[in-house]
Amino acid sequence: KTLIYVTTFGAPRVGNKLFAAEYDRVVRHHWRVVLAGDFVTKLPQGVAYTHCGTSAVLRSDGLLFLDPTFVEFALWHSWTTSMKNHEKVKYCDAMLKWCAFRHPSYTPDMWQRMPSDTQSAASNEQIGPDSFVNDA
Repeated sequence: KTLIYVTTFGAPRVGNKLFAAEYDRVVRHHWRVVLAGDFVTKLPQGVAYTHCGTSAVLRSDGLLFLDPTFVEFALWHSWTTSMKNHEKVKYCDAMLKWCAFRHPSYTPDMWQRMPSDTQSAASNEQIGPDSFVNDA
């Protein structure tokens, strides 16, 4: 049997409760990374849609909450929401801060400099490890 590993960043709700239950049964290793305040992760609104996977709520200061309780999730993710918090540069910045906090001696080379969202959107290119520049 093939194991499937999935990590999503800033994903909206993708299906109803039956879909999510079946997805989670088949895809047992899915981390759903949410930057606190990312409006897109609250869409579509209402009870008809739900998230799949295990949530990992990341704050802009680099604090990370793995599989938070409902109260923890509401506390860190409900205060203010913005489309700005959905930008990949915001996610990368928060990940870098988490990395610096938890693993101070490690600096991921591919995160030294991120292309801006406007540059990548304008050129319609996919961002991969070769897209990052290391000035060191």
